[in-house]
Amino acid sequence: MTEPRRRRLDRRSPTAAGVVRALHARPGEPADPLVRRWPSRTPVVVAVLFFALAQTPSLLPRSWLLQGLVGGITAAIGYGLGAFLEMASRPLRRRLDAGRRAPSERVAWAVVAGVSAVVVVVSLWTGRLQQRETRALVGMAEDQPWYTPLIVAVAVLIVALAVLLARSVRLGARLVRRLIDRVAPAWVASALAGLVAALVVGGVVQGLLLGSFFDLAERSAAAANRTVPDGVAPPDAATRSGGPGSLVPWESLGAKGQAFVSGGPSPAQIGELADVDPVDPVRVYVGVDSAEELEDRVALALAELDRTGAWDRSVLVVATATGTGWVNPEAVDALEYLTGGDSAVVSLQYGYLPSWVSVLLDPSTASHAGQALFDAVHERWSALPAGARPQLAVYGESLGSYGAEGAFDDLDELLGRTDAALLVGPTNANPLWNEMLRSREPGSPVWLPEPARAPQVVVADAPADLPDPTPPDDAVVPEVVYLQNSSDPVVWWNPSLLWEQPAWLHGELGRDVSPSMRWYPVVTFWQVAVDLALAAEVPPGHGHRYEPEIVHAWVALLAPQAWTAADTEALEDLVVPPWPPAGG
Repeated sequence: MTEPRRRRLDRRSPTAAGVVRALHARPGEPADPLVRRWPSRTPVVVAVLFFALAQTPSLLPRSWLLQGLVGGITAAIGYGLGAFLEMASRPLRRRLDAGRRAPSERVAWAVVAGVSAVVVVVSLWTGRLQQRETRALVGMAEDQPWYTPLIVAVAVLIVALAVLLARSVRLGARLVRRLIDRVAPAWVASALAGLVAALVVGGVVQGLLLGSFFDLAERSAAAANRTVPDGVAPPDAATRSGGPGSLVPWESLGAKGQAFVSGGPSPAQIGELADVDPVDPVRVYVGVDSAEELEDRVALALAELDRTGAWDRSVLVVATATGTGWVNPEAVDALEYLTGGDSAVVSLQYGYLPSWVSVLLDPSTASHAGQALFDAVHERWSALPAGARPQLAVYGESLGSYGAEGAFDDLDELLGRTDAALLVGPTNANPLWNEMLRSREPGSPVWLPEPARAPQVVVADAPADLPDPTPPDDAVVPEVVYLQNSSDPVVWWNPSLLWEQPAWLHGELGRDVSPSMRWYPVVTFWQVAVDLALAAEVPPGHGHRYEPEIVHAWVALLAPQAWTAADTEALEDLVVPPWPPAGG
């Protein structure tokens, strides 16, 4: 067989030899093996810069492992950005370098390596000092070991895996392009190869990774919902769902509901604080397994309110749970101590997935549940004689605050349809919260806004921001209280952090936010996203922990006339958990 004939057959045959040749670039294109002896300098420089920025402080202190994780993810993003910039600027650099002597590769790399080493060392040192500052601001002792070499090792591992994956995808795309190039024009081959690569990557991410993750999360959450918490047993009181005479079976309440109805102070414990004859508080809860449809669960909740005599209590609170069905026990305990047990709290479960998973899959579920329950309770409450109604209040925390807001079109309606509202740790998607931020008084910071035209609405970042329980006669009594900590990532995390500096990082920063914190595109987004995992791992009063503020907020909203500041202090001692926690 002649040599030209052999070459033509090799080009058209998808043999092993043809595949190997397809992996090589066209004349003039750089080789693209999985591992190069010398990686490109621009991606490395940008990756080092991003790693250094990732060592700057965020809202909450981080361990060495999370610091390495944030640094690695951010550096990998920087490497990808650097690779894109290098590719986009290649034609310009070729023109500029034409006729010029190229610098020695070893000399250039020596300079890059030396400067990068200095940048990494300095950023790790300053990052360590700023982590100490952040820990002090949130009231955490300086006892966190800091393993600098391990931070670097974790970051390098993440970057290496990301680069290997990206090069594998690009190498596969090049193979597809070379094979299509045999039967189609070059531009068609390139377009189809890019489309195939995008479909493969998208399919793997969405189908294999995200699909498997959400499926595992749902199965794990369902199993956890069926597991009775340690030390939890069916209540003995008829004023609790799941107890004697309850229309809601104990087994259907789910783990969070079982903990809710079986917890709380007894009348004897309440009597030690309140100067009244205490009664057994009403706690009504309906689990997601108690009835199949939301409307049926709401009807069951109303029937339980009737059965327990909830309409005869002095305060009735509609509490919207979080995604798992959790209602903050300290918030309910504080209310029951404050009212001498003369209260009723009703809530229902609309799912069992963690709140952040619920937000990703269907955030409207919480809103629909909050609206359905409140509307039904309000309709029944409105039918009672005006002088015989309990005070009607709403409560929600985190995703529960988003769900609680779902029953109202605006702040005016919230004020008009309730006697009190306590909304804690609102998410960045809360519509009423955002309405208030947009219309706040000029000059008031976003982390402590002063609501315009609504003096009955109070926003607190600390107990001192709340009014005295015995205000002057001419003072405006608060009817709605929002609690948000300056260091709470649940409040401030938003996808726009990728490209836009947030208002809470403009000007003066919040009371427990490091003054060294700055906004950097992409970097701050990942830092605050990681903070979400740490939001509850800090002392009360910081991050996503609101126990002290909740005590003072209930006092400001519902305290009886004889209540004193000493009573508030005693209530805080009873309700706020110690730090560090037992066993911690």
